[in-house]
Formats: sequence, C-alpha cells, structure tokens
Amino acid sequence: MALCNWWTSSSVPHYKVYHRNSSNLQVGYGQRVTSLHTYQERFALLNAALSLHVQKNNREAVLGVLASYIGVVKDAIEEMEQAQGESQDPFSDVLDDEDQDSRGNQDTYWSEEDRQLMAPCQGLMKASAACLRKLLSAVKANGNVSMPETVAQLDDLADIAKEISPSVDDLVLSLYPPMDYSGVDQNACKLTLVLKKVLDIIRVSHVCLEADLNWVQFLNGALDHNLQKIKALIQGSS
Repeated sequence: MALCNWWTSSSVPHYKVYHRNSSNLQVGYGQRVTSLHTYQERFALLNAALSLHVQKNNREAVLGVLASYIGVVKDAIEEMEQAQGESQDPFSDVLDDEDQDSRGNQDTYWSEEDRQLMAPCQGLMKASAACLRKLLSAVKANGNVSMPETVAQLDDLADIAKEISPSVDDLVLSLYPPMDYSGVDQNACKLTLVLKKVLDIIRVSHVCLEADLNWVQFLNGALDHNLQKIKALIQGSS
C-alpha cells in the first residue's frame, strides 16, 4: 500500500506547453522525460529492494518453521521418555506376588514386550528430530534465495517437513497403554514413509551438497533398521 501511495503522490504531471519557440518546446519536453525516467528509476530501485527483502524473509521463514518443528518433535520424545520412567503398575507395592500374577498386562502400564517395542519406535522419533536438525543446518548454510527455482525448493522443503511432527504425534499416541500393536505398526510405517519422502526431496534440492549425502544415507539406513525391528517384534508377539 505504501508503494502505491508513493507512486500516486509522485505521479508524473501532465504539462501544457504554450511556448511557440521550438527551443522552449524541447526544454519542456526534456524536463518531462527526465522526470519520468527519474520516477521509473526510483520505482525500479524500490521494487528491487522489496524483492530482496521478500527473498531474505522467505529463507528466514523456512528456518523459523523448521526450528518450530524441531521443538515439537523434541517435546514428543521427552514426553515419551518421561512417561516410560513414570509408568509402573500403580498397585505393585500393595499386592502380593500371587495377586500381581493374576493382574497381567493392565491398561495403565506397559508390559515388558511393550517396552521392547518402544525402543525402535523411539529410534524413529530421534531420526525425525535428526532429519529436521540436519535440514535446518543445510538451509542455513546453503539456502539460496537469488532465483525463483531455489526459492520454490525451500518452500517445498518447508511444506514436506511439516508432515513430520503430526506423524510423530500419531506414533506417540499409539504407544500409550493399552498398546495397540497394529496401530503402532501402521503409524511407524507412516512416519518412515514421510521421512523417506523428506530425505528424497532434500537429496535433489540445492541445499544438499555432496558432503550432505552422507547423513541423508545414514538416516535412510536408520529408518530401515528401526522399522524392520518394529515389524519383527510385532510379528514375534502374535
């Protein structure tokens, strides 16, 4: 709006020249053309500055959203670690051994099988946080906003990265007792697919240099390892 106001208030005036002398006519026309060029130059400079500001803000915005995603995933990991430390049979200190044996796996705490399954699930969560941290570092170091193509790539990275946090949340929710193994399997697969999609987009983007391919490959391997372990544990429990 400020740009529009500036252009309106500074619009080139229309001159009516009544001089019969041709030299005066040329002077009047010349002043008008010079004035027009001045306004055009000022507009071009202002437009260039505005474009640079938008581009810079675009990169900073991507860094900001990635940092917020990291915070959310970190909170989910800490929440699950805290829940593991606190989740015990609330009646274990008042019941004798015979009563405890009859209770089995209750809805309020995890069984030993549940806890074994949680380990690779937490591995997926930690891989999610690592992926976001590495992506943030790559954007900070290599993010290019000088061309529309690279700006579009940054936008794509931010768009796909926002799918990580909800997928982590879904996995966390399925881990709470009573644990539904089919739900855990489904959400673990979903999170793995999202992370692999993110890594694929990172790999072909301008922020991924040759040295970055090492951590992209490492995280891909970590995802495969944890998912295979999850599936093996679920199949072994059935």
